[in-house]
Amino acid sequence: NPQATHARLLAGATFHTYLISCQSCHATSQPLRAMTILDMSAGMEYGYTADNFDGASRAEDYLQAASKPWLPWQTRGRKYLPAVPKHMQWFGEKMKNGEIRPIPMRYVARAARQAGNLTTISVPMAGGGKQNRPTAVSDRDITEMLKALAQYGFANVAYVSDRIYEWRNEKLAASPLTQKTIYYAVEHGVTASSRKSAYGWKGRPDGCMQCHDDASPFFARKDIKNVREFLRKDYPALKDPNAVAQYEIWGLRSVPAFE
Repeated sequence: NPQATHARLLAGATFHTYLISCQSCHATSQPLRAMTILDMSAGMEYGYTADNFDGASRAEDYLQAASKPWLPWQTRGRKYLPAVPKHMQWFGEKMKNGEIRPIPMRYVARAARQAGNLTTISVPMAGGGKQNRPTAVSDRDITEMLKALAQYGFANVAYVSDRIYEWRNEKLAASPLTQKTIYYAVEHGVTASSRKSAYGWKGRPDGCMQCHDDASPFFARKDIKNVREFLRKDYPALKDPNAVAQYEIWGLRSVPAFE
């Protein structure tokens, strides 16, 4: 009886069932890789896996078994919901209404060849081995790509990454990114509390600290805040300030206290 089980485990705190989706606590062990970064800045679809940021070269790579099961991130809206963020980098044309429309990849790839010497990162691949991947992450990379695409006739070229970059008045200009990162809900891998992998399975009070401890991934798992600088400086490690505890992205100052 799930209702009785939750009433026992969450004695005095059953309001959590109204704030937190079932999946947030019970979908804690994802077996397959999934995608979390899609870098299209060099005219190729360079994907990175959610489990450890390995490179993917084909769609089937995301369906491979992860080296070990991994915890999803969480989103915070009407309810907490487990999810996988999709961080992207790409070039587009800025329309009069402010919309940015993607530039076809063949032109971006051509611009990457023309720009030459883009930043390259060495990426462990999901299928084994390593791949050197070009990416537009330095100011020089972005500037040369914007100029090349403008030469091909594209108007008001913009680069969408951690910010929106444009070449204006002979200098690189940046404006805030208005579109938030897209998060895809995690619906699979739900397990029973009896398997001892769900958040809170220990019951009150020890189970409370499975989420409310300062180091608990439910609140404190790091999420990428600046994909450009993550790839340029930190890849594959999540480090401040380019990746922060997800509660900071939600606007919280700390992990909520257990009372």
